[in-house]
Amino acid sequence: LFFSFQPIFAARSKYETIQTTLIYPSFFFFFPYSKDARLPVQLQRAMAAEAEAAREARAKVIAAEGEQKASRALREASKVIAESSSALQLRYLQTLNSISAEKNSTIIFPLPIDFLSHFLNRGNGNSKEVHSEKKDD
Repeated sequence: LFFSFQPIFAARSKYETIQTTLIYPSFFFFFPYSKDARLPVQLQRAMAAEAEAAREARAKVIAAEGEQKASRALREASKVIAESSSALQLRYLQTLNSISAEKNSTIIFPLPIDFLSHFLNRGNGNSKEVHSEKKDD
């Protein structure tokens, strides 16, 4: 059984009107009236738990909406980068610029494997030529 306090809080003015209507005449007849506004501890805990659950639910909804907006922005960015190779190069340079602003002592430059293999093959070719020249001497 799930009970929500929200309808009670929403109808507070209606209850206050009824209370005023019933209590106001008692002053004319000198009936003592005392208002005990304290709620039982268990009810206070239940209300606090419900309020906390509602806050957490709203926070999750807000976080989900933010994730959704971020994923849409990333999708648009990937389309722009796919259409233009220069956009990817500019983004790469912006990333390097932001890394250098953080005062790091080491910056690692990721290079494409094709680029590295070109230098590795070149180095292997030279070393073979050097070894063959030494054998001829």
